[in-house]
Amino acid sequence: TPQPFRAVGVWYEDFTQTTDAEVHALLNAASHPTTEAAN
Repeated sequence: TPQPFRAVGVWYEDFTQTTDAEVHALLNAASHPTTEAAN
């Protein structure tokens, strides 16, 4: 943990909201891993 730790958002340049479509795509990709990604 960086010292002093004040808030998570301080450590990110871009803390924009993730869209529902992005979350859906990531969850879908995670539930169907490729052989290459599984290694």
